Amino acid sequence: MWFDHDVVCDNTPGELRLQTYPTSPVVSMLLSRRSWFVCWKTGDPPPGGNNFYYYTQGDVIVDRPGAKGWGYLPGHLLHVDGHPAPGVPKCRWA
Repeated sequence: MWFDHDVVCDNTPGELRLQTYPTSPVVSMLLSRRSWFVCWKTGDPPPGGNNFYYYTQGDVIVDRPGAKGWGYLPGHLLHVDGHPAPGVPKCRWA
């Protein structure tokens, strides 16, 4: 898979999930507080969150090594003015 650009945003570190729902397997951890995101899609909101999720590659792989750390960060962990985050395209497969 390839992406034509990314957007860097401030964020709260957290778990990246394989799919866009709160019980999806955690594939990696995002440790940084400023990260790049290549696209977004909607899903089931986690407790206290919204239904936006942002796709990126995590810093530490914890499961499913074939995914190479790629997963979805819940949108409420991005520090942006609104969703979808400005400049971040919708995932082509969404």
